[in-house]
Amino acid sequence: MNLLTPLESIKGVGEKTAEQFSLAGLNNIGDLIEFLPRTYEDFSEVVDIADVQPGKQTIRAKCESVEIKRVRRGMTVTTAVLADETGKLNAVWFNQPYRAKQLDTREEFFFSGDFEFRYNRYQLTNPSAEKVSEAPVSTDRIVPVYRAVKGLKSQLVRKILNEIRPLMKVLPDPMPADVVEREKLWSYARAVETMHFPDDLADVKNAKERLAFDELFELLLAAQLNKQENAALKGWQIPFDVGVVKGFVEQLPFKLTDAQRRAAWQILQDFEHETPMNRLLQGDVGSGKTVVAGLAACQAASQGYQTAIMAPTEILASQHAEGLSKLLEPLGVKVGLLTGSVKGKARATLYEQIASGGVDVVVGTHALIQEAVKFHKLGFVVIDEQHRFGVAQRQELLKKSAKMPHMLAMTATPIPRSLALTLYGELDISVINERPKGRKEIITKIWSPNSRAQLYDLIEAQLAEGRQAYVICTLIDELPQNEAKSVQAEY
Repeated sequence: MNLLTPLESIKGVGEKTAEQFSLAGLNNIGDLIEFLPRTYEDFSEVVDIADVQPGKQTIRAKCESVEIKRVRRGMTVTTAVLADETGKLNAVWFNQPYRAKQLDTREEFFFSGDFEFRYNRYQLTNPSAEKVSEAPVSTDRIVPVYRAVKGLKSQLVRKILNEIRPLMKVLPDPMPADVVEREKLWSYARAVETMHFPDDLADVKNAKERLAFDELFELLLAAQLNKQENAALKGWQIPFDVGVVKGFVEQLPFKLTDAQRRAAWQILQDFEHETPMNRLLQGDVGSGKTVVAGLAACQAASQGYQTAIMAPTEILASQHAEGLSKLLEPLGVKVGLLTGSVKGKARATLYEQIASGGVDVVVGTHALIQEAVKFHKLGFVVIDEQHRFGVAQRQELLKKSAKMPHMLAMTATPIPRSLALTLYGELDISVINERPKGRKEIITKIWSPNSRAQLYDLIEAQLAEGRQAYVICTLIDELPQNEAKSVQAEY
């Protein structure tokens, strides 16, 4: 057995089970080993029946009797009387009639689950049950809980992982030995085995740190390799023209902040190099990133190069096009808007203007990467909120040039510099950390769940003054096994 061994080769995995794993993207042993738990339940402490308290616990007991009752609509309720030397209690399973055969009255079992006090006695509902004589994987230990896979329960996943546990112990370490030693890391094999079979939760923390280190290491390594590859590329050299820059700045109805000037200078310096620019421009909403991009586009247009600005939504693309038209068209720089809403003759005409060089700056959405869009001389690409686009989409736009164009990614997401260097290690970073005069400060506050009532009072006060409020949720509809708030539930 090795990491590429198909899952159906493992004991307990039939054709149907393998198909269900495959639907979740798990096809071989390597995939399953990397299928890490989403959380853990602590059933490591075994208590006597007489000492049971409400909540999740484990008891060690025998089954004195078991019966199955059929209730409405074919549902079954399996009830067992469990006993140890200190007392008895009932365990109940819904729609699990096979439990009656599993619970041999001659055997001793571990039962782990949620204890409830009902009808003047404790009851155990839908517990896991494993023979004491066998190595437990779902009782009497820290139990991993896995992401829900349709048709597969966590207990089955744990049993299958237990079959391949010996392989986990000898996994090769992808990290250089000197790095592991210098950083005092756990071995990869120990970390993986601990994630699936922890002895205590403190060990889980150490295992997570090792695997997180691997992810960051790979991310930074990939970023450095990308940066090296980019340095070897040949791009357009766009010379600095002080007259163009001065003309753009002087016609602005406001004064650029020092941060805007600094960011623009960094971009224009990059333009002069043969190595194509690969830069991230970070600044809060309203900090003036678009003006900086407009200045760079004006410089590119003055030297005969086109600019493509890709936004994630039609609304944002339209806003960019409108704002840039006001800034650039008085200087003779033609701005065009290409989105899914531009159709028919207008679209065909715009295609022709882009191909002939009749449009200097093209603002658009995903429509910009369509094969029908041919640029005359694309020298500068701006991608707004680049995390909203896939890598392939960004690359398709960059390919629309005989040489690699200069690339500027813009984001309003506040990212600490150390994290930005990790996430965007292949990019140089410019930050606009000042707001133009007259712009109101955006106040960000964190409210604890206990302060929800005060927060609602604040919202009501704002609404009473004619303002608006909106609530953002991570999900549209509720999902099983997901505690995140959905729009439907919150509404």
